[in-house]
Amino acid sequence: MIVDALCKSFVKDGTSLTVLDKLSFEAPVHRITVLMGPSGCGKTTLLRLVGNLDVFDSGSIVLDEQEKGPVAYLFQEPRLLPWKTVYSNVEIVLRHQIVSPQERHDRTMHFLELVDLADFATFKPNELSGGMRQRVAIARAFAYPARLMLLDEPFQSLDHSLRFSLLSAFLDIWSREKRTVLFVTHEATEAVLAAHRIVLLDQLPARVKTVIDIDSEHNTRKLEDPELVAMQAKIYSLVDHQT
Repeated sequence: MIVDALCKSFVKDGTSLTVLDKLSFEAPVHRITVLMGPSGCGKTTLLRLVGNLDVFDSGSIVLDEQEKGPVAYLFQEPRLLPWKTVYSNVEIVLRHQIVSPQERHDRTMHFLELVDLADFATFKPNELSGGMRQRVAIARAFAYPARLMLLDEPFQSLDHSLRFSLLSAFLDIWSREKRTVLFVTHEATEAVLAAHRIVLLDQLPARVKTVIDIDSEHNTRKLEDPELVAMQAKIYSLVDHQT
């Protein structure tokens, strides 16, 4: 995915506020690109533009030589339909994509199995823990046949151990599916464990400050590795200097 010279402004209290100013970077296809930067620097605005939820002023966003296509989302909160079962919350995103009921069923159960929730298919969201609800959201995001996935701090509200358990579950499914992912987080630990590329943004108006590439496979990365420890320190140092 190529973001080229992207500009976006908003009018607030009669004054124009430039959020993105000729922002350009490349997110490798079938890889995970993490976006980091100070709070309020435009990361969520960028996700909305990439996901066709808002319109940019100028520039371009191209995925596989196409400017638009289906997008899967994973938000900080699961955003499940409370009156529907776990199964229906996943299957519903397939109804306009897959005609065959049997194919929809098979795909839904496949991804519920991958997040260890096949036995909870008939449960309602209020019968699940917070971590289980986010697993449903992960299954739903992967079940939707989109080439691009957008993650907006999906593990932010969880405690430390659960956060990394769900990140591990996400990466395990990603290793099978190989989607192009744009992942916003404030956590350097999440970034160094998940990213193939880290794009660090400046304060408003957002431009790219630094790009860090990580070549190692996910299953070989350990937070105590000296290289990853140094990388986390570098990231926090760069972000701290911007705040």
